[in-house]
Amino acid sequence: MLLAFAACDKEVPPSFSVATPLGAFAGGDTVAAPGVPLTADLDDDDRDGVIDWEQRAAIGNDQAILLLSVKDKPLRLTFSSEAGGARLWRNGEVLLDAETAGEVTVEMIAGTREVSLGVQLRDLLGEATLTIVDVDEEGVEGEPLVIPFRAAPLLLNHHLLPATHLWAMSVSSGDSYENKSMVSALSDALGDDFTTIPGSAYGYDVWVQDELEFATMSAPESFMDFVIDSIRSGGGRGLDDVPEDFMEDADFGRATWGNGTRASSQDSFGNLECSPPVTVDGVEYPLGRVYYGIGPTGGPVKELRDMLDAQQVQRPFSLDTSWLIVGHVDEFISTIPDPAAPNGFWVIVSDANVAWEVLESLDPNTELTRWNGREARYEGHDMDTVGDILNEPGLRELNEDIAADHVEPNLELFLTELGLSEANVIRIPGLFYEPWGRSYGAVALLPGMANLTVWNPEGEGVKLFMADPFIRGEDVDQSADPMIAAVRALMPPSVEAVFLDDWFVYHMGLGEVHCGTNVTRAPLANWWTAGAHLLQD
Repeated sequence: MLLAFAACDKEVPPSFSVATPLGAFAGGDTVAAPGVPLTADLDDDDRDGVIDWEQRAAIGNDQAILLLSVKDKPLRLTFSSEAGGARLWRNGEVLLDAETAGEVTVEMIAGTREVSLGVQLRDLLGEATLTIVDVDEEGVEGEPLVIPFRAAPLLLNHHLLPATHLWAMSVSSGDSYENKSMVSALSDALGDDFTTIPGSAYGYDVWVQDELEFATMSAPESFMDFVIDSIRSGGGRGLDDVPEDFMEDADFGRATWGNGTRASSQDSFGNLECSPPVTVDGVEYPLGRVYYGIGPTGGPVKELRDMLDAQQVQRPFSLDTSWLIVGHVDEFISTIPDPAAPNGFWVIVSDANVAWEVLESLDPNTELTRWNGREARYEGHDMDTVGDILNEPGLRELNEDIAADHVEPNLELFLTELGLSEANVIRIPGLFYEPWGRSYGAVALLPGMANLTVWNPEGEGVKLFMADPFIRGEDVDQSADPMIAAVRALMPPSVEAVFLDDWFVYHMGLGEVHCGTNVTRAPLANWWTAGAHLLQD
């Protein structure tokens, strides 16, 4: 698909003119930074299993197309790239190739005609420059036209972007390891917008969020869905082949940063998130800001962190997740859309005090059927009643320490990095415990409702898929669960909280709803306009 060209409304010099995706230009004109945007050619438009750039062929729509009108003077075209990874095409053939750093020049004879030129870039935020100048009979150059080109950054999705599809694994391996209720509820809520991944085909690796980070690249008339594939699995293990089997299409890219032999829990993508748009100290971040957790052995692998830093427009920051067994940011903090909220969203954070308030308001003899019996496979869940939670030795003190030492300092840092305040926060019930002792860290005791999935298709309302806390007895449904009622009362009117039974597979496996689901989203803001001020030269 060719790009639409804006017409030039001024008289141009007679020697040449160029129509670009940004408009028409001629010698002496200025093309403003970041220049002509395009997407790095990292997809496989002809579906032959080879990335288009590697084929050295004009495939698909990832080139920036220029229409050069040559008139009465010869032209000199100089194509340059400081980093390499750039090609200039003419009528489907390579005219100039800056595979490596440097510049190449070609002369074009005079003669009235139109020439189609295409610029192709290999790297994220890759750059190239095309300089066109006419040359008179004496070899004197006229006023040059310098056209910069910039490949798109890789943009992580945030929760204000419209949701387009949701993924989760379906598993059924005996009575104690199945998620039929959760899958059924998602299917009922989403219909064709929900896809299940068969557990038996992918090693029952249910942590769909941890394996894949969905992102996008875009230009005026090209778009690419992209999957950052985690180093947590490889060689066809677990979810490793899911992107190829379910998601690859013509305008689809996939890459991995780092080596799986060095993977830690912090390399899973429940530990990699992006905030909605914010303004911090007068600097606008219209595409949000990336954040991740730093655990006992460090954060995500350096190659991935370097790549995220290099994208510039979503400047990353880190939180401390060393106090958690799993060590992911999604275990205690998230964001949810709400058009009536300050900045259009709320920060959701786990708060033990809110949990205690709800529990203390209940009859201590309230049964907790799901918290005992075969479901209670880890120390700390062997609880029959609400009173057992309230009276658990050391639990209140532990959560006071976790709040003071970890949750509140992380929240303060989160708000500072995003230019927010306590007025932007909704605190929801959350309790942590240490099933294997303090040296191993903490995990959610009360099913982690901050570990949620946002579903917000364009033109529709917002659903939050959250873990069912099961503060109720056998045969008591959700409508009579006091913890669910308390959380729903905290939510803004624009949001519907949907509580899923994630107990067997996810909660007891040290994760929750967000860990086991993943969502593709559609971009809204254009990086080349809204985010141009964040790009460095």
